[in-house]
Amino acid sequence: MSLVTHSLTMHFLIVMSSFRVSLLLLLFLSGSSSSSSSSSKLIVPELDSSLLPEFLSDHEHAVVLFVRPGGRGADPRSDRALSRLQQDTATPGGRGDDGGDRVPFVRVPADPALAAEFGAPPEGIPSAVLFRSGVPDVFPGDVLDPLELRAWVAREVRGGGGGGGGGGGDAEEATVDAAVLRAVAKRAPALLAAFVDDDSDLPVAALDEMRSVCDHLDVSLAVVAGRSEAAVFGISADRLPAAAYFERGVPSVYAGDPGDDPGALAEWVEDQRTSDTVEVVTEEILAYLSQSEEYLAVFFSGPCDERARTDQECRRVLADLEKIDDELDSYGVTLVTTGEVKYAGAHLGVRTFPSLGVFRNGRFLAYNGSLRDGRDMLTWMLDRDTLELKGHVEKVGNTMLGRLVRDEPHVVVLFCREEEEEDRETSEAVDRLSHVVVHRAEKAGIPMVRSTDDAFAADEFGLMRGGGGGAEGGGGRAGAGRRAWPPPPPLLVTFAHGVPVAFDGNMLDAQEVFAWISEVVDRSEMPMVETTVGGAGRGGGGAGRRQDRTGKKTFLLLQLLPVAISN
Repeated sequence: MSLVTHSLTMHFLIVMSSFRVSLLLLLFLSGSSSSSSSSSKLIVPELDSSLLPEFLSDHEHAVVLFVRPGGRGADPRSDRALSRLQQDTATPGGRGDDGGDRVPFVRVPADPALAAEFGAPPEGIPSAVLFRSGVPDVFPGDVLDPLELRAWVAREVRGGGGGGGGGGGDAEEATVDAAVLRAVAKRAPALLAAFVDDDSDLPVAALDEMRSVCDHLDVSLAVVAGRSEAAVFGISADRLPAAAYFERGVPSVYAGDPGDDPGALAEWVEDQRTSDTVEVVTEEILAYLSQSEEYLAVFFSGPCDERARTDQECRRVLADLEKIDDELDSYGVTLVTTGEVKYAGAHLGVRTFPSLGVFRNGRFLAYNGSLRDGRDMLTWMLDRDTLELKGHVEKVGNTMLGRLVRDEPHVVVLFCREEEEEDRETSEAVDRLSHVVVHRAEKAGIPMVRSTDDAFAADEFGLMRGGGGGAEGGGGRAGAGRRAWPPPPPLLVTFAHGVPVAFDGNMLDAQEVFAWISEVVDRSEMPMVETTVGGAGRGGGGAGRRQDRTGKKTFLLLQLLPVAISN
């Protein structure tokens, strides 16, 4: 890399870091600005969806107004909702006496699918959602009535509903469905979920105890109603009401009835929150996790308590696994244990207990080595030959993707959204890549994976902003003779020493794709940007173009991260 390019990259790194700090500071100040004066107008700054998870983690309470993307004029109803909210000067309940006027408001442009991931009704954009410790509660009134909205927010905040919200108020808990709970559990460090039947509720004493312990331990709290919603997590109807504690998205189900002994439930939650143990799951939850987690390691203890020798072995192996749990997590491998054997024997072919195995994108591989050495087990679970699915473009999580980009000199990534995995064009591209390109990439020693987390792709690499990002010389969709950056998904990217280079050809032409990968890998020096850098998002410097030897235009995103400029 030339001195000029290195200096330019360092300059943008400093600018972007300062910009991000300034943006978050602005959002914080704007949220509290309405409390400084009962007659000041409410400021509702715009926040990119990629920054929303971090914003929610920094605020116990926050209100998000989801609007249609495209800016003013794209959706008249979104424009009216925003305009009326910002023109409202009333402070419900008086000046700062209820906490509602101190809750930050932001607006997030989002399509219905993205808004639904955060709990907003997909058919109801614009919509307002109050987040309490990351758990969404949808405003049930008219989003065009700012007085009603702000009064509702004040009541909910004053009532103390929601995990970590103050325990024991008179507000009802927000009810979420399984899809929203799964998304919240992935974002929240710790979450307690109460599962109830459609026509029943938890006793007030049990719910109050849950609020109190969640507030004390900084655990989010959510309620899930419905037998079908509970079944998603392997909780059968005859076990309702039930409680489950989620950590890093992995649920552990409380063995008793949460309404029978609130004190015992509180002790169980505290033990789950404070102890460093491997999560114990039922076989129903194991089946769920095997399909929802990209990489899942499982220790099958079996009926350890039947024989003293077996029980000692189980305890020793579990102790070894607890020592390596955090290291596995740093690679994106989730570790759980189960004592149930029916699923293991009937569906996985596990015949001896205790035993160890790993799911890779739902495909199971048993460990045939010794269980006497935790480091040997760790080495096997993290070995590339163990995790890699030969001949498949495997799906990876954010942690594993970040490690691949940082540790591998070259890695090819197919970025697409969850809903697009069922799309015909995307499935055809994955099929072609799996049958032809991935085999040749494997022979060349180049990992090839796919990712569906568009927020992470946008946040870390400046990708997947839905085709609405800037183009050369301007924003919006590319017109004739112009191309938008980033190109619309699905998007194929080769990371060369941490720098992403996006494919701009026919993804269904396997020969063209592999020729392009080879072209990127074979370059002896970093590509240089010919055009003025602009249109940067967080984590990305902007788009430039160069003409490679094959004559195809390749778009280069300058990666303004230390890992990129250190190579």
